[in-house]
Amino acid sequence: TDKNICFAGAANGGVWRTTSCSATVPNWEPISDFEQSLSISDMKFDKSDSTSNTILVSLGARSSFSRMGGEAFGLLYTQNALAATPTWTLLDNAAGGINFISNTISFRSVYVRGALMLAVAHSTLDNNSCTNLGV
Repeated sequence: TDKNICFAGAANGGVWRTTSCSATVPNWEPISDFEQSLSISDMKFDKSDSTSNTILVSLGARSSFSRMGGEAFGLLYTQNALAATPTWTLLDNAAGGINFISNTISFRSVYVRGALMLAVAHSTLDNNSCTNLGV
């Protein structure tokens, strides 16, 4: 891994990358601005990918500014995070029994290792009850 390459995510700002992380003033570039949501909750690298190209990102964070934030669309996944323009795949379970978009599922934490992806989430429609925790 290159110590000058760093990634960051923000509740209302999307995923950012720099190739000058050790510089006094790093130059950051947005790499997810054209996705359906910029509401980043969590971001994990797949440690089984020796190229550090695979990232899983959870969507659904709310800032402390009046709980504003982007839509909770699901998860973003890329296997080419180091490319000039990474390709993101939205994992929204649209074909499944629970579409994350229509049910306003808010993701908090993620984990990825090879084909295994885990996410902690809750429905924002359930009035904070504990009946709909986890995915």
